[in-house]
Amino acid sequence: MSPTYKTEIVKPGKLESDDLVIVFMGSTGSGKSQIIDTLSGQPGRRSHGGLISTNKAIVATRVLNHERFGSRLVFVETPGSDYSSGKEILEMIDRWLPKSISLSGIVYVQRIIDSRIVGNPGRMFRGEPSAQSITLVTTMWDRVRDHDRAEGHEEVLKKEYWQPMIENGAGFERFLNTEVSAWNIISKMLEERTKFVPQVDTK
Repeated sequence: MSPTYKTEIVKPGKLESDDLVIVFMGSTGSGKSQIIDTLSGQPGRRSHGGLISTNKAIVATRVLNHERFGSRLVFVETPGSDYSSGKEILEMIDRWLPKSISLSGIVYVQRIIDSRIVGNPGRMFRGEPSAQSITLVTTMWDRVRDHDRAEGHEEVLKKEYWQPMIENGAGFERFLNTEVSAWNIISKMLEERTKFVPQVDTK
């Protein structure tokens, strides 16, 4: 049975310098809440509106008493990119995050079943340090009916949209709507990345 962790909403002023702060970005319905629900062992709590309704605000959730990370994990859910542009969301994060706190990573989420690409993370960030701290994640694989088509779409994402970021060190993972795949994303990110301050591309 998957563990269920206690969580709490945390204000930016309550963040600590050794916290592992991970930001989730993507369009509304892309699966950001679903991944956080799976990580915390609270299925449907956020993704079905049980805890946090769809809004245009940043919401940070601290996972308490994790067996490996203690109470240092903080998952930050941002508004959907259909509410604001990627640049606007990065600027929002910059205003929200205390100057003394660095991010441990950004998870950028894209539904594999969508033929339309909403936003391009490659245009949101500047330089290799940012790319190396980002993991690009495809979701909704459990809803795929034609796996060959979905895998073809995945290759398009990699080669036409995300290739520069991947070449500069961004991670690429699938979320399979399982606890194992969710924690695989986070564990790899924390093992392979260093903390950073996101740079907004103002061009």
